[in-house]
Amino acid sequence: MINLQPYFDCTGGPVNRQIHLGCLLLLLLPSLCLPAASQDAPAPVPAGKAPSPAPQLPVLPPVLESQLNIGRMAFNDGAYALAIEKLQAFLQQDPPAAEAAEAVILLSRSHQAAGAYDQAVEVLRDRAALAEKANVTPTFAFWIGMTYFSQAAYDQAIGALASLKASYTNDPYSSRCARLQARCLIKQEKYIDALTIFNKTEKLYANKKDPDAAQNFLDWAGTLIKLDRGEEAKEILHRLTTGDLREPDVQLGMLWLARLRVRDKEFGEAELVLKDLVLAETLDAGNRALAWFTWAELNDAKGLSEQALVNLLKAESLLTDKKQLARIRIQRAKVMIKSGAVKEGAELLREEIPTISTEASAGELQLQLSRALLDQGWHEDAEKAFQAYIEAYPDPQGEARMGRAWALMGLGKFTDAAAAYDKTYISTQDPDTRRLAFYKTADAWFAAGNYEQAEEYYWRFTRTYPGDELLPQAIFQMALCKQHRNLIPLAQREFRKLTAVFPESPFAERAHLQMAHMLQEQDQWEAAIETYSDYLRDYPEGHFRADGLFNRAYSHYLLAEFQRAHDDFKGVVDAHPDAEDAERAYYMRGWTLYLMGRDAEALAICEEFLAKYTQSTWADDVLFWLATYHYNKADYVAGEKRFLQLAQTIPDAELADKAWFMAGRAAANQKEYRRAVDHFGQLTKGFKTSPLLAEAYFNQGDAFTQLGSFSQAILFYEQVIKDYPQSYVVYSAWGRKGDCQFTLGEEDPERYKEALQAYQVVLDSPEAPLEMRLQAEYKMGTTEKKLGNQDGALDHYTKVIYSYMDNRDKLGNDSIVFFTRAAFAAADIHIERKTFEKARAVYRRVIQSGVNAAGEAQKRLDKLIPF
Repeated sequence: MINLQPYFDCTGGPVNRQIHLGCLLLLLLPSLCLPAASQDAPAPVPAGKAPSPAPQLPVLPPVLESQLNIGRMAFNDGAYALAIEKLQAFLQQDPPAAEAAEAVILLSRSHQAAGAYDQAVEVLRDRAALAEKANVTPTFAFWIGMTYFSQAAYDQAIGALASLKASYTNDPYSSRCARLQARCLIKQEKYIDALTIFNKTEKLYANKKDPDAAQNFLDWAGTLIKLDRGEEAKEILHRLTTGDLREPDVQLGMLWLARLRVRDKEFGEAELVLKDLVLAETLDAGNRALAWFTWAELNDAKGLSEQALVNLLKAESLLTDKKQLARIRIQRAKVMIKSGAVKEGAELLREEIPTISTEASAGELQLQLSRALLDQGWHEDAEKAFQAYIEAYPDPQGEARMGRAWALMGLGKFTDAAAAYDKTYISTQDPDTRRLAFYKTADAWFAAGNYEQAEEYYWRFTRTYPGDELLPQAIFQMALCKQHRNLIPLAQREFRKLTAVFPESPFAERAHLQMAHMLQEQDQWEAAIETYSDYLRDYPEGHFRADGLFNRAYSHYLLAEFQRAHDDFKGVVDAHPDAEDAERAYYMRGWTLYLMGRDAEALAICEEFLAKYTQSTWADDVLFWLATYHYNKADYVAGEKRFLQLAQTIPDAELADKAWFMAGRAAANQKEYRRAVDHFGQLTKGFKTSPLLAEAYFNQGDAFTQLGSFSQAILFYEQVIKDYPQSYVVYSAWGRKGDCQFTLGEEDPERYKEALQAYQVVLDSPEAPLEMRLQAEYKMGTTEKKLGNQDGALDHYTKVIYSYMDNRDKLGNDSIVFFTRAAFAAADIHIERKTFEKARAVYRRVIQSGVNAAGEAQKRLDKLIPF
């Protein structure tokens, strides 16, 4: 509630009637409800002054004058016992009527201030004749009424005030009596009767220069606001705007008027009033701060957040009280959160809430902070903020507990969230909160993967809330739980039940589709296609038609029914271009065309896709497919270009490392080995966890061998050997390393020995393929021959011959080359040694093997000298 009620001194002492920021706690709350002004106490007669005296006053004797003066001062200083003593002594000496009347009023008020209400009334009533003699009857009536008012005895107060005769209307206290009577009626919620008095009072005193006319307008307007008659209240308050801005009541009325106009979105009129207020030199700091605060509300309502924040900073600059400043800063935090500066606003709100922690609004502000954090997805901070509320404010806690549970869900702490929702259900009385908490407990268990527990809660929900709007959703979730638990027939039964009992529910549509998905997941493609077709027939305006059409297409695709798949994929693209699956369907059209042998159409579709969906999550797949297509067609130039396009334009794509690898392969196939090294290097430098690293290093080594940089190549082969000993290319790396050492042996014979060591590793590794070991054996023979070790060379060649002959059914064509070379090399050594029979035996083995070189072996055999 916004409370624009001025302060009144119930004792009748000095009054400061300007609004100060001490009441801003109420001012900062969202709704505008202005209670009748000064309803807690009417404006008093200034203390220390008697009612209006007669024109000629006799001079008091010094003793009496002293007693009266001490009584006045003691009353003003709150020394009520002393005041009562002196005033009673004064009255016992039969002073003049005017002074006696003043003393009686002060004595009555002293009793009232001391809590002796009966004596306060009695003093005035016993001297009613004195009041009439001194012509202050309205004053006596007012203070009798005020005493009753202070005790909430409103009927007695009205009775005392209503006894005044019309002949007293010229007395200034008559208007105060009328207003006090109106306030009693307001306390009794008799607002219409109060309005009658305010209206009558204004008419009676309109031409009498009533000094309290402004206060009457405030009381009047406040009552109208209570009755939600804002337009009438504005008319009354507008009459104050012509008054003297030095008067606190005028200032207050203008502030009320401005706030009403802001509430009613009359921004132009409100600004006119506020400009007058903030420019008024006589306006005190508190009212000026309130004016700037109101202007901030105006700008905030207009969506001018920056100006609102400037206004609030100006309001802050006028204040020193910590609580007042906290309330302004809290409002500034709200504006910041609303305008999008949530982090800064939330931090400011968090800082200031402790300052007003003892006030009623602190709890709501803590909830607002928590909501803001949750809305922004700052789940960890939100969870802590909601927990702080739960610990500080024992009741009510439903929203806070629900909010904390939502935050835990956002944090992925699903088990904790389930417990929090369950606690909310148990501890909260609000039926809507309990119902939702019950349901969300099931959702939390589902998210946690505890499908059995989730299903139990969903089932209990259906029994606890049998007619609830969430019932179809609960049944759907129960079926999903059964599906996750692999209870497929039971899940199907639940889905069918849902479609039968709630055919109009959107979850019935989802259930129909889910049944098709389950069939698809079980590889029952024909049944899935039939169910998807039923769904598409039964839900011509369904929300998930694109999903159904896409999955039917995919089922056709998996059955190799490519034309039907293509047609359904095209249907998704044509009928549902904005659907989630539309992009994937677009390029799947191209893939099905390719599988039907319509390459040109397939390529065109994929090119269209890349132009249409430049940021698509499927763009890397399409690019990779295009590149692979060109590569497989031996168009290595186009293939390399496409692989590079993927790697360079989508560097974080899942296929980026493979694209760099294939770009290197494409470059190598063009004999662009330097470029190949660079491409492989991009992979090894930028993708430290790629499964292709070993192959990339290996291929870099191969590229350097092609460039004749054998020492450099060895470094890459050794990196494979050292870092990737489990890789399938490690034995190839050992073999390639041996080849490089062999080549370098021409200049440094010691390298031949290193080559032998490398080949020996391959030969001794039973995990290495047999073909590779056969090749290593042959190369060891050639290396031994280079070292001049004919016996060693012959031994290795012979082993190649017999190994091949023993395993030729297991070996591929590549092994034939090394078998043939080994055989002819062994025969040459035998011939050189003149062991011709052994040479003949070798040739016979080649002829026996049936390899292509068998004819050449026969020729060589025929040429050998018989002996």
